[in-house]
Amino acid sequence: MELTSATEDLVSTGEDLETIPTQEINTNIEHQLRFNNVKELFSQGHNIRAISRSLHVSRVTIRKYIGMDFLPKKMSSRSTNFDSFRLFLLHDSNRGKLYTELYAAILSEGFNGGYTQFCSSMNELFKKHSITPASRKIDPVAMKLWSPRNLSVMIQKDKNDLSTGDRKFLELLYEKYPAIKETEQFIHRFKKLFQLKEEGTLRTW
Repeated sequence: MELTSATEDLVSTGEDLETIPTQEINTNIEHQLRFNNVKELFSQGHNIRAISRSLHVSRVTIRKYIGMDFLPKKMSSRSTNFDSFRLFLLHDSNRGKLYTELYAAILSEGFNGGYTQFCSSMNELFKKHSITPASRKIDPVAMKLWSPRNLSVMIQKDKNDLSTGDRKFLELLYEKYPAIKETEQFIHRFKKLFQLKEEGTLRTW
């Protein structure tokens, strides 16, 4: 049989594909057929150079195929055992936990993927179940912005006249920057001098 004719027959029929066990078939059918064709032509006595020229496959690849009994299933770079942890990750006890915490938890239980793969799978899982990741929850108070002018007005006001959000912000600000707290105290004491209007109080100040 001529090599060209044999090659055409193999490619057109996908010969021997059904005889390989399912677990041994590569997920890429094109690669599997190429592997089968190389093995078949080599078994018919055709040399590596002729097979390479006919199938447009490198000699290195052909030699590799000849030394293999079957083409191993090619694993995707994204293939992990993430699915086996889906129920655990969706459990109520894990709501509110950061990705880093969840990743550490399943990693200790045998998860075989990297953190980037984990985050990608988690985003898809949470999106499907309409869940907002803990790391993405927005705190309205933390996101609010105050201009220098607004801060000046807030510091001069009585605490009881401030909104809850403004009062909490000032408390945090005073805790982080004690000097601002001292300035606020001086402002209120000075303001009180004019409210009392007592003789000599300004001189004492």
